[in-house]
Amino acid sequence: MLTIFNYLKSLICNKSFLLGSILATCMFSHYIFGNDNLLEQLGELFIFESTGRDVDFTPENINSSNDSLKAIVETIKK
Repeated sequence: MLTIFNYLKSLICNKSFLLGSILATCMFSHYIFGNDNLLEQLGELFIFESTGRDVDFTPENINSSNDSLKAIVETIKK
């Protein structure tokens, strides 16, 4: 039981897991707070500062969805 707890603890405390969770929350925050909310804008700004890619998490922009996911993966890898 302790081994499972230690594994989950190491997974959750992993930098990539935390960063991915935060960016996924930013990406889907428009469903809770509406379009162009502060959390979404902060996520977009963080990705821009980390990768130099300008992304838009707004769901109406279908073409940017793939770019947003690619930018998130690129940000997590750094």
